[in-house]
Amino acid sequence: MTEYRQGDIYLRSALAPANAQWKLAPKRLVLAEGEVTGHAHVMEATDLDLCERDGVLYLRVASETLLRHEEHGSIAVAPDIYEVVRQAEWGDQDEPIQVAD
Repeated sequence: MTEYRQGDIYLRSALAPANAQWKLAPKRLVLAEGEVTGHAHVMEATDLDLCERDGVLYLRVASETLLRHEEHGSIAVAPDIYEVVRQAEWGDQDEPIQVAD
């Protein structure tokens, strides 16, 4: 299983959902923006496709693409299909809290 972590973003290889309806991603795809710093986790490419199924975002990467962030090092993401997960922490009330970069 291929996986990448960058701050509050986690990409893990996944099977494409049945009957996936893929659409071309914008050239500058923002996966998450930091509420604290305003910095963003961004992939810039012309060959990325997106599919959302049951509240889960899938990303199809056709060729190696960099995942960039101003405070984290860039990560070279290999071609594959990935599930995009926002990392969460657990609060005092045993409820998930979205991680803020």
